[in-house]
Amino acid sequence: MNFPAGIEEGFEIYRHKGHLRVLDNGKRSDYKDLPEEKRAIFRAEMKEGVRVLESLRNMGYTDVEEMEIIFVGCRYGALNSTPDLSGSITSPDAPSCDVLKSCPGFGYVCRIPDRLTRQEYQIAVFIGKGKLDKEICDIMGISLPTCRTYFGRIHEKLHLNNRVEIALWAQNLGIV
Repeated sequence: MNFPAGIEEGFEIYRHKGHLRVLDNGKRSDYKDLPEEKRAIFRAEMKEGVRVLESLRNMGYTDVEEMEIIFVGCRYGALNSTPDLSGSITSPDAPSCDVLKSCPGFGYVCRIPDRLTRQEYQIAVFIGKGKLDKEICDIMGISLPTCRTYFGRIHEKLHLNNRVEIALWAQNLGIV
């Protein structure tokens, strides 16, 4: 597996072949093998969000360890060049799964960057993948004026000027 440059130092969580893995100062291991003090940081973050726990239950998870694995995988499992844990400070990754449209945990378990709504985020992802407005409308089942309204909101919230900048934003977050 190739890792992005810049994560040889620090702590990066990623998914690989159905497992939650960690790159910690250049050493790869399974998330479950982490020392308790590191896992406790993520567990505390999971438990402080009432909607997080409620969403995990709505997703069908009841076992606390299973909830932790799903939470950490959803919130931190995208492989990018920004460390997920530095000291005791966490930096969530942008959501990067295939069930964004229907996931009950979207926005709670994973975090949408820059206060985008689910629809705005999906459109930003499609723009990052090079989709045209008509293609986005067909995929999302929305009209062209609605798509353009979302596009305008994305511009306002991200303070970006055009599709190219939105695509770069999505690429920098590692969501495309």
